[in-house]
Amino acid sequence: MKASAAENCEPMDGKTCRSICDAVGERLQRDLQPDSADLSPYLRGLLDELERRDIARSRPAESRGWGR
Repeated sequence: MKASAAENCEPMDGKTCRSICDAVGERLQRDLQPDSADLSPYLRGLLDELERRDIARSRPAESRGWGR
């Protein structure tokens, strides 16, 4: 019986796994840039909402009025 590739590999540590995930994500973002002309208005709205949430999350808590 053949062993699967997963059985022959050492487990990855969290830092290595995170680095690989980040690199794949960055490459996908770069290579799969959405062309807004090709998106439905609904999908464009969802992407806009995600961008707004990312921006809001990246601001410090004080600028959102939470640090009082």
